[in-house]
Amino acid sequence: LAFLQSPEFLLIWAVYACTYIAANVVSTTCKRLAVDDAIPKFSVVLSVNIYASLIKDAAFAKLFGDAGGSMMIPIVTYTLWFIRDACAILTSFNAPAKVARFLVRNRVCK
Repeated sequence: LAFLQSPEFLLIWAVYACTYIAANVVSTTCKRLAVDDAIPKFSVVLSVNIYASLIKDAAFAKLFGDAGGSMMIPIVTYTLWFIRDACAILTSFNAPAKVARFLVRNRVCK
Protein backbone atom coordinates (compact mmCIF):
# COMPACT_ATOMS: atom_id res chain seq x y z
CA LEU A 1 0.00 0.00 0.00
CA ALA A 2 2.89 2.35 0.73
CA PHE A 3 4.17 1.90 -2.82
CA LEU A 4 0.82 2.95 -4.30
CA GLN A 5 1.07 6.19 -2.34
CA SER A 6 4.69 6.89 -3.23
CA PRO A 7 5.52 9.93 -5.40
CA GLU A 8 7.22 7.66 -7.95
CA PHE A 9 4.12 5.56 -8.51
CA LEU A 10 1.76 8.54 -8.51
CA LEU A 11 3.85 10.42 -11.07
CA ILE A 12 3.92 7.47 -13.46
CA TRP A 13 0.22 6.79 -12.91
CA ALA A 14 -0.53 10.45 -13.66
CA VAL A 15 1.26 10.25 -17.03
CA TYR A 16 -0.81 7.21 -18.02
CA ALA A 17 -4.03 8.78 -16.73
CA CYS A 18 -3.46 12.01 -18.66
CA THR A 19 -2.58 10.09 -21.81
CA TYR A 20 -5.65 7.85 -21.72
CA ILE A 21 -7.98 10.69 -20.77
CA ALA A 22 -6.69 12.70 -23.74
CA ALA A 23 -7.22 9.72 -26.07
CA ASN A 24 -10.77 9.19 -24.85
CA VAL A 25 -11.69 12.88 -25.05
CA VAL A 26 -10.39 13.13 -28.62
CA SER A 27 -12.12 9.90 -29.69
CA THR A 28 -15.43 10.97 -28.19
CA THR A 29 -15.23 14.48 -29.62
CA CYS A 30 -14.33 13.24 -33.11
CA LYS A 31 -17.09 10.64 -33.01
CA ARG A 32 -19.68 13.27 -32.05
CA LEU A 33 -18.43 15.60 -34.79
CA ALA A 34 -18.34 12.69 -37.28
CA VAL A 35 -14.71 13.27 -38.24
CA ASP A 36 -11.81 10.84 -38.51
CA ASP A 37 -9.87 10.82 -35.26
CA ALA A 38 -6.49 9.58 -36.55
CA ILE A 39 -4.60 12.87 -36.83
CA PRO A 40 -6.27 14.70 -33.92
CA LYS A 41 -5.79 11.69 -31.64
CA PHE A 42 -2.14 11.28 -32.60
CA SER A 43 -1.25 14.96 -32.19
CA VAL A 44 -3.21 15.63 -29.00
CA VAL A 45 -2.26 12.40 -27.24
CA LEU A 46 1.39 12.79 -28.23
CA SER A 47 1.43 16.38 -26.96
CA VAL A 48 -0.23 15.49 -23.67
CA ASN A 49 2.03 12.47 -23.17
CA ILE A 50 5.22 14.43 -23.87
CA TYR A 51 4.19 17.31 -21.60
CA ALA A 52 3.19 14.96 -18.77
CA SER A 53 6.40 12.96 -19.20
CA LEU A 54 8.53 16.10 -19.00
CA ILE A 55 6.78 17.13 -15.79
CA LYS A 56 7.32 13.62 -14.40
CA ASP A 57 10.99 13.61 -15.42
CA ALA A 58 11.57 17.01 -13.81
CA ALA A 59 9.99 15.72 -10.60
CA PHE A 60 12.11 12.56 -10.77
CA ALA A 61 15.24 14.70 -11.21
CA LYS A 62 14.35 16.61 -8.04
CA LEU A 63 13.56 13.39 -6.15
CA PHE A 64 16.55 11.33 -7.26
CA GLY A 65 19.01 13.66 -8.95
CA ASP A 66 22.26 15.14 -7.80
CA ALA A 67 21.41 18.49 -6.24
CA GLY A 68 24.96 19.72 -6.87
CA GLY A 69 24.86 20.06 -10.63
CA SER A 70 22.81 20.06 -13.73
CA MET A 71 23.65 18.01 -16.76
CA MET A 72 22.88 19.17 -20.26
CA ILE A 73 20.91 16.63 -22.25
CA PRO A 74 21.91 16.44 -25.93
CA ILE A 75 19.24 17.35 -28.49
CA VAL A 76 19.61 13.91 -30.07
CA THR A 77 18.33 12.43 -26.81
CA TYR A 78 15.17 14.54 -27.00
CA THR A 79 14.76 13.55 -30.64
CA LEU A 80 15.03 9.87 -29.80
CA TRP A 81 12.55 10.26 -26.93
CA PHE A 82 10.13 12.01 -29.31
CA ILE A 83 10.45 9.23 -31.89
CA ARG A 84 9.94 6.57 -29.19
CA ASP A 85 6.84 8.32 -27.85
CA ALA A 86 5.43 8.90 -31.34
CA CYS A 87 5.82 5.21 -32.17
CA ALA A 88 4.22 4.22 -28.87
CA ILE A 89 1.23 6.53 -29.44
CA LEU A 90 0.76 5.32 -33.02
CA THR A 91 0.86 1.65 -32.07
CA SER A 92 -1.19 2.04 -28.89
CA PHE A 93 -3.93 4.46 -29.89
CA ASN A 94 -4.07 4.75 -33.69
CA ALA A 95 -3.05 1.40 -35.15
CA PRO A 96 -5.53 -0.92 -33.35
CA ALA A 97 -8.61 0.62 -34.97
CA LYS A 98 -6.99 0.64 -38.41
CA VAL A 99 -5.79 -2.95 -38.08
CA ALA A 100 -9.22 -4.08 -36.83
CA ARG A 101 -10.96 -2.46 -39.82
CA PHE A 102 -8.44 -4.08 -42.17
CA LEU A 103 -9.01 -7.53 -40.63
CA VAL A 104 -12.79 -7.22 -40.83
CA ARG A 105 -12.71 -5.85 -44.38
CA ASN A 106 -10.51 -8.77 -45.50
CA ARG A 107 -12.64 -11.29 -43.63
CA VAL A 108 -9.83 -12.37 -41.33
CA CYS A 109 -12.06 -11.58 -38.33
CA LYS A 110 -15.76 -10.94 -37.95
